[in-house]
Amino acid sequence: MKKIAALTIGVALVGSSLAACWYTGSHVDQTMEEQIAKVNQNDGIELNWLPNKHNLFARDGVLQLTVSPEKMAVLSSELDTRQPLTLRFVVTHQIFPLYVKSHLRLDTQQGSLADMFSTLGMTQWQLGLESVSSLWSQSSSGRFWANEFTLKQAANEFRFLPIHGEYRGDLGGDARLTLAWQGMTLRDTLNGLDVEVADLTGSADLADISGLWLSPQSEMSLAALTVQLPDNTKWTLQGLTSATAVTGDDAQTLSSRYQVNITKLALENESDALTATDNKLALRLNGLDIEGYQQLQAANGSGIEDEAAQQALDTLLRRGVSLELTELSSKLNGEPITLSGEATLASTTLEQLFSPGQGMQALSGTLRANLSRQLGSAVPQLNPLIEAWAHQGYLKTDSQQLSAQLELAKGAITVNDLPL
Repeated sequence: MKKIAALTIGVALVGSSLAACWYTGSHVDQTMEEQIAKVNQNDGIELNWLPNKHNLFARDGVLQLTVSPEKMAVLSSELDTRQPLTLRFVVTHQIFPLYVKSHLRLDTQQGSLADMFSTLGMTQWQLGLESVSSLWSQSSSGRFWANEFTLKQAANEFRFLPIHGEYRGDLGGDARLTLAWQGMTLRDTLNGLDVEVADLTGSADLADISGLWLSPQSEMSLAALTVQLPDNTKWTLQGLTSATAVTGDDAQTLSSRYQVNITKLALENESDALTATDNKLALRLNGLDIEGYQQLQAANGSGIEDEAAQQALDTLLRRGVSLELTELSSKLNGEPITLSGEATLASTTLEQLFSPGQGMQALSGTLRANLSRQLGSAVPQLNPLIEAWAHQGYLKTDSQQLSAQLELAKGAITVNDLPL
């Protein structure tokens, strides 16, 4: 009896495990169909699944992405738009009871870019993604990466440093994404161009809201950016951090906050030098129409001439919006400047906004500026402008600072109560 009971239990366990694998595989199939259908809703983009292994424990094949010449022309005018772009991704799914382990990598030996990868000696270069999904806990996690590569031609060199990231979330679409990129360098010795990007990191909360990917919160930092131009002009940026957040005011409107800090921004050439330190920007958009915001996201970055983008903007503009500039400040060659203000865009339409006679009527606001009295001495290029504005009354002076208040109402602009 004990042997029979043990055998019965074993058969039941095996049967339930096989049933769980079947259920998990069905979920993989359904999810893939839904994601492919969502991608194919975009004009000029086609994603196809080409299976080569399909059983109880595996779903292996190739995802083939095709971008039409018309779509490539919209994305960039520099791309070759004579033929469609085809990319192939090798995909494997290992299926366990209520558990899936997936792997995706770009096939550098197939598709439109295969010849290019071969010519550049990059057939072993990797762009990939690994993920683990659990139907039991309704969770998903994974990592993605792109390896380092270097391209050399005569006196030119481009070096792309490794990038990697991770995500953790649920099967409903909400996730936390982190990314780290060591940077890149470009050396064009012949033309005197030199670009270097160092240590970019970022993170974002992602949410699938009504079928759209939105980011309620994100952060980014960049250690340094240096650009040396052929005319011996050099731009340097150090210590950039930014943060954005989107929150709901009520059931119909959103608010969006944006903050940027830059430790140092410098410009140098043979005759001038300008350094901006302690740079800060903080602003907030209030009263964004949720429906219009979602429509604009769904337009997927289309130009303003696109009908869907125009409808989305009209929806946003009909409700109106307000802007708060909490702070815009810097120290130019050591001398401080600060700006703050607020603006309101009343209910309008896209057509009215760009109409010469009506565009400015819907906009009103105030901008306050305070500048150091020593700014003209610290930045000689600005001194003639500062003196002219002070003489005209557009800048008020006292022993400590220069100040101005700009008012915009019904299409008219005044500075310190003087018409501009």
